[in-house]
Amino acid sequence: MVNGERKTSTGPVVPPQISTAADIGSKWFSIVMIAGYAMSKLVLPLFLVFVPAFLAFAAYLCYLGGRDLRKSRTIVTADPRSIGEVSARSGPIEVEGTAVPADEHGTVTGPFTETDCLAYTYSAQGKRGSGPDDAPRSDDGTYDVLDEGKASTRFYVEDETGRVLVDPAGATFEFTPETHYNAPLSDTPEPVEEYMQRNPETRPPDTLLHPVVSTILRNHNRFVERRLDIGDTVYITGYKRPATEGDSAEIVVGNGPNESEFVISDRSKRWTAGEYGIYGLGKAIAGVVLVIMMLLLLHENVQYIHQHSTF
Repeated sequence: MVNGERKTSTGPVVPPQISTAADIGSKWFSIVMIAGYAMSKLVLPLFLVFVPAFLAFAAYLCYLGGRDLRKSRTIVTADPRSIGEVSARSGPIEVEGTAVPADEHGTVTGPFTETDCLAYTYSAQGKRGSGPDDAPRSDDGTYDVLDEGKASTRFYVEDETGRVLVDPAGATFEFTPETHYNAPLSDTPEPVEEYMQRNPETRPPDTLLHPVVSTILRNHNRFVERRLDIGDTVYITGYKRPATEGDSAEIVVGNGPNESEFVISDRSKRWTAGEYGIYGLGKAIAGVVLVIMMLLLLHENVQYIHQHSTF
């Protein structure tokens, strides 16, 4: 059975979560500085309207940071076991091994590379402003996401002690490296051309500029594909559940009561935990800094009004 999902920008779409730590730090620091400067120029009534909004935004940042930190902690504290030992456990587990296809479930095919794989995500991206008003941003925040989706199939993870069947439905995918094409700056592969014919809203601009200028102005579209390839080393934290009728293995790893803890990554456990930890810490720090700035600005403005008020 193949699990697939496609999302377009006609409604709210949750963009992929991950960009570089430097990008995250720079972006949130800029937001905090601009917000602080703008707030310092407002009169008190307007200031009192915006302060709660920015405090709510700061609380949301802290929530996102805490969620990533919890993911990191879950991965770090999970008791590593060989697949052969998993059969004696229940509930949350982690496994690490080699991803191989299950003959009865087959494979899925990446849309931009036509590569047979076990799971993939894809994203067609255009320059900022090229998508509708509700278009989400790309991982690095520099493109509009015009179309995105994912697909997966059940597969095995095996090591020298055994193998386990993985049901990836509901999992968070963390795949790297990515394959991307910049159209029309590079030769456009036939699968990408066919995809653009089926989805004309993802076509790049008709006006062609010099490649260097187009790169600077981002006057091109980007087509990104991330995959879990056959034979990749894979790390999974999820839940062991009983096999159901039709399952080809006694042990099945899938989604549990807490979906945020079901992660499939083609990187090592240490790398995955560190990545979530860095991003979570960055978001939490940005939220705390924004809270402190808002409280300081509120205190200063209240003192100013108190000193200059007449009774």
